Amino acid sequence: MLSDEFFSPSEITTSNIAFLSADEILISERRICEVAELACEAVRFSLELAEVGVDGFDVLSVIADGYPDVDSFVSEDSLKANRRRLEYILSGLSIMDKAHFADVYTELLAKEGRGLNENVFLPEVMEDETFVYVKNAYADEAYDVFSQEFSDPRVRYADNLREAVKLVSDGAVSYCILPLEERGARLSSVTELLYRSELKINSVIPVFGMDADADIKYALVSRSFYIPKIDKGDDRYLEIRIPTDSGIGLSELLFAAGSYGVNVYRVNTLMFKTMGEQIGYYSVVFCGEDVDFTSLLTFLTLFVPEYTAVGIYKNLEL
Repeated sequence: MLSDEFFSPSEITTSNIAFLSADEILISERRICEVAELACEAVRFSLELAEVGVDGFDVLSVIADGYPDVDSFVSEDSLKANRRRLEYILSGLSIMDKAHFADVYTELLAKEGRGLNENVFLPEVMEDETFVYVKNAYADEAYDVFSQEFSDPRVRYADNLREAVKLVSDGAVSYCILPLEERGARLSSVTELLYRSELKINSVIPVFGMDADADIKYALVSRSFYIPKIDKGDDRYLEIRIPTDSGIGLSELLFAAGSYGVNVYRVNTLMFKTMGEQIGYYSVVFCGEDVDFTSLLTFLTLFVPEYTAVGIYKNLEL
């Protein structure tokens, strides 16, 4: 009977694939070594520019302009049925080269004592410990948690979320507390407020309410970033936004991030109206246990200049 049958691949075919995999590993290592040599050249160039006062972040834009586009094409001798697949493989090799380049460049620069770090890409600014939010039981609970990280917190209240955000944008108050998610879904009105005001997410916590049955998350936001410490066992999150028509595809971005041991927590599609035109974005939240996002941020700065960092935080799930 059909239920008694099972798929049994040819031993010759599986053996051939195994041999090809071994060959591909050798070629891949050679490729990584060549990319590493390219990164060495970029580090030497960076050190030369550093000697004349150019900082590491500005150097990256110069390197990005000079990064070589290696011409690769599918041979006319290849089977016509395979050409689309081969073109996809070449595209993957290109993005992986860039991911390895950013990673090796970051490692080698650190060995030269000129290391990049998250703060280079996500600058922190010391703020007064002043807070604003729309008063209600959930926001009060969020404030009680957020304020524990500060020595002298002072709070005022706003009539609505838009007013709270404006007070922070105008610099009258340092931080505002906003509802960010409900039942696992981002609140579109708050997402748009953050987009329009260019505020950054500093921390996110769940709020349970008096009956402990609420499913809401609140965010602490400000005009600058707050870099959470890398503590063993902590989940850290980096949130970015890129245009849907970016020069790099979403799948390529996620593939590159995976090479750094970075996972994807959430991907959303956003639409904002600007000057009468609807513009699409991907919102991507990366995560990882005690992960450092420096290599990923180097990659983004080099090869995805359209990206916007929305926030960096940890312990999204407490």
